[in-house]
Order: sequence, then C-alpha cells, then structure tokens
Amino acid sequence: MITIQKSRNSLGALCAAALMLAGAAHAAEPATYWSERKGSKVTVAGDSSIHAWTVEADLIGGKMQLDASSVIDGKTADVKVTPTVKVTIPLRNLKSGKEGMDNVMMQAMKSTDPKNKFIIYELTKMTPRAGKPLEYDTFGQLTICGVKKTVAMPVKLQPLEGGKKVKVTGSIGLKMTDFKITPPKPKIALGLLTVDDDIKVSFEWMTARSEKK
Repeated sequence: MITIQKSRNSLGALCAAALMLAGAAHAAEPATYWSERKGSKVTVAGDSSIHAWTVEADLIGGKMQLDASSVIDGKTADVKVTPTVKVTIPLRNLKSGKEGMDNVMMQAMKSTDPKNKFIIYELTKMTPRAGKPLEYDTFGQLTICGVKKTVAMPVKLQPLEGGKKVKVTGSIGLKMTDFKITPPKPKIALGLLTVDDDIKVSFEWMTARSEKK
C-alpha cells in the first residue's frame, strides 16, 4: 500500500510538472497583434499661406508580431527584440472634411496611379529609450507615392486589457518633396494658395492579440 501511494504521488508530481512546462511554453510563444479600426487614427497636419490644415484617416491595416522573449501585460511592454511590423494606410481614406481640399491633395499625391494606393510602413529597428518605460526609438521604411525613405521616430507602447491589446502612438515631421510630392498651389477666390513643404504625421494605432496566422 505504501508503494502504491508513492507511485501515485510521483505520478501527480510528474503531471503537475508537465502542466507547468506546457504553460511556460505557451507563454513563450510569439504574439501577433492585428490592427483594430476602433481607436486607430492617423493625422497629417500642415500650414499654408492662408490657414493651417489637417487630414485624418481612421483605417490602419497591418500587424505587429513579437518575439517570444517579449513581455506585454497590464503594465509592462518589455520588447528587446525588434518585432516584425508592417502597416498600410489606404490613401483615399485620408479626409479633411472639405471636398475641394481633398481633391487637391489626391491630385498632388497622384492617387490614380495603382502604386500610390497605400502608404506603407515597415519597421527595421526598435530599441528601448533609457529611463523611459514603454518608449522606444525606431527606424523603418516609409513608402509614400511609390517613394521609399528610411525614417527615425520615437514611439510609445500602451498595454491595455491586461496585454490583450496594445496602443502604439508616435509622430514624425516630414517634407512632401522628400517623397516627390509637389506642395499644391491651388487657385482660390482670394488668389493663389501655397502649401508649406513641411508636414507632421501623428498616429494612434490600436492592435489586438489574435491567434490568426
């Protein structure tokens, strides 16, 4: 009877160990976060000879795939290995709320050309910012109007719902001419409006963890 009890205890210990190992293996799996439309927004802001202007888009497609060593939970976003990130924004989704301005913008960005249908961003490097939890310095390839440029941008990761969702935010200054976009000079009732070359792009990208492959 004593021998049987020992065997049962050993079997129970082995089962418990197996469950713990299985749980650890599951926790170490790579995590993929897919875009969510609700809570996502891109804003492009600039100036002109008459007034400042902004256009916005609420559709950001793409995903962020994290290495198994990364930890994201309710309060922590510890990402030491650069994740795989590709983001796409439909050009036609950028709107100002003013049809005339939107037409001028689409013309300047040659939106009828098939290769210009999307703004595309691909992350190439991401490193933690010293002394600033949840903040990172990034480098990536940004393609606008078929022109690809390397850009540097600080971003912040905000874990939500215990790590089930992550909100990524950031902003960057750009020049239209760097992407071969000629700043528009449309004729209006008050004369000729000239648009500044410098713009600022800000984004809030909401993602949710998923088992999708």
